Amino acid sequence: PRAALGLAESRRIRLNGIAPCATGTAFMEESAKHLGQAFMDSYPHPLLGRMPTGEEQAWSLLLLASPLNAAVTGAVLATDEGNVGGTITGALKPSYMQAK
Repeated sequence: PRAALGLAESRRIRLNGIAPCATGTAFMEESAKHLGQAFMDSYPHPLLGRMPTGEEQAWSLLLLASPLNAAVTGAVLATDEGNVGGTITGALKPSYMQAK
């Protein structure tokens, strides 16, 4: 937020970001090779039943960068299938994130 405010004031640049959950990318495929299938099978399952794709995460970045959000700067959008919001509100218990 500090950098976002400075850039907004001095250069009229907006700075926003996302906080994604585990995403179905080549990185996760490589991780499975090194961490083992047992670890990946016990990894907390996404709330929506699958990991989002990289493209789906990118749509959130496009949303933040869009002129339709011209008044938004210094924001971090949780693109984590509701994990942060659920934890903050108590709808999800921290034990949900523990390996099964």
